Amino acid sequence: GEALAREYQAGTIYNHSLASFTAFFESLELIPPGVTDAVAWTPGSSGLPSPAHSDGRILVGVARKPRHMP
Repeated sequence: GEALAREYQAGTIYNHSLASFTAFFESLELIPPGVTDAVAWTPGSSGLPSPAHSDGRILVGVARKPRHMP
């Protein structure tokens, strides 16, 4: 975190656990590879995590609303 926060000034950075971030997608249909490190997210990839970063990581996920949801 802190090094990333010092470099990124365009908005607020929030620190969430993987479980907390993943819960955001609870009612949605995740697109493979699901929730993963930003550098590892490529459509159809395995979503393998990138090497550990000592100053934090950025999680991403892409999802869609299931067809049966209003």
